[in-house]
Amino acid sequence: MYEIEAKFRVEDLPLLEATLAALGYSPGVSCEEIDRFFQHPARNFAETDECLRFRRRILDQGNIEQSITYKGPKTNCTTGAEAEKRPKTRREIEVPIAEPVDSWAELFEALGFRESARVRKFRRYGKLRFDDQERIKNGCEVVHGQNAATNGSEELQSDVQYAQEVEIVLDELPDLGQTFIELEIIVAENASPTVIDDRQRTILDLARKLRLGEQIHASYLAMTMRRQ
Repeated sequence: MYEIEAKFRVEDLPLLEATLAALGYSPGVSCEEIDRFFQHPARNFAETDECLRFRRRILDQGNIEQSITYKGPKTNCTTGAEAEKRPKTRREIEVPIAEPVDSWAELFEALGFRESARVRKFRRYGKLRFDDQERIKNGCEVVHGQNAATNGSEELQSDVQYAQEVEIVLDELPDLGQTFIELEIIVAENASPTVIDDRQRTILDLARKLRLGEQIHASYLAMTMRRQ
């Protein structure tokens, strides 16, 4: 699968929560997450823009969930300055695990991997079905310079969806002393450029609706390592 995600710093949490509620936000689970990041023995993930993460999630009820996740290099359907404005899009492979994260970490370290950093955060999950009224009102969506009401309209309109379920994540990072919001949509690994472009637009439109500020492209890992 591919995750399409944008991150923003939260300046006024009560105002943001009220705006989300007005849009129909549905809160989900709350948890503490401890992420351990590992470096490959033969290539530099910082240079290849990859990530290997071991996650331990402690839920409100005391239940524990664990997973190993690989994230590939960021990719976009656009290039240059326009790409910098888009939500980041990258391949993600996440595997739930039953054995303790420490056991898996020991195994990977025996294979030559080394732990590079840990990130701790308190996270609140939720979902929001966002109906983009502005795009619905305009009716004709321009995709890659072609009007959806002209040639190829049936194929384009099947990919363009004005109502999308967006995962909303509110993160508090004690080590950074900051709160963030992430907006995310998951698409299939074989999703077309039109689909990816459309979902990126949905996230950016929702960010404007929420009056969020400038998008933050740095990962929590990068921000944490800069503080060390």
